[in-house]
Amino acid sequence: SGPSEAAAEFRRLLDLSVEEQMGWSNAGQAARAWRSRLEHLGIVALQLSLGKESIRGFSVWGEFAPVVAVNTAYHPTARSYTLFHEVGHLLTRSDSACFNFLSPSQRDSRLERWCEEFAAALLLPASAVRLVAARYLNSEGQVDDVGAVRSIANRFKTSTRAASIRLDELGLAVDSLYGRVDIEMAS
Repeated sequence: SGPSEAAAEFRRLLDLSVEEQMGWSNAGQAARAWRSRLEHLGIVALQLSLGKESIRGFSVWGEFAPVVAVNTAYHPTARSYTLFHEVGHLLTRSDSACFNFLSPSQRDSRLERWCEEFAAALLLPASAVRLVAARYLNSEGQVDDVGAVRSIANRFKTSTRAASIRLDELGLAVDSLYGRVDIEMAS
């Protein structure tokens, strides 16, 4: 199945409503809640202090105890996104160590792209994103402002990169939006 379908099914396993997610008080609470949900499913979810120059996260598939880990050097919104990116690797039975994000135009790694789309879809369910994004659409029905992407991401307690990927997948982002988000997040 595609990343959006896999994300919807996995989100059902997590037994978490969008209302509960949006009700979390901050990104730190969200990151803790996501980890707790994964651990309830039998996935070992680690947080490791690896430094900004190291990997963002990694995953190790194992039938008895699958492991995902995130680097605590990054903001909780980025950790939540990385956490589910790594869960995507578990679902594809691929071990990984992820250093960087791919832009939507990079197609050199179909597996990495699948994992990024899975994470974005899980964190930002389509119907809820459409409702939240409606107030930020331009006359062409797309989001064209990085500040709007940040506002949408904040509602879901996730990263601006994840929100821009999801908006792009749903046809709600202008073509240049992810690139502008990427530039702003790097500075």
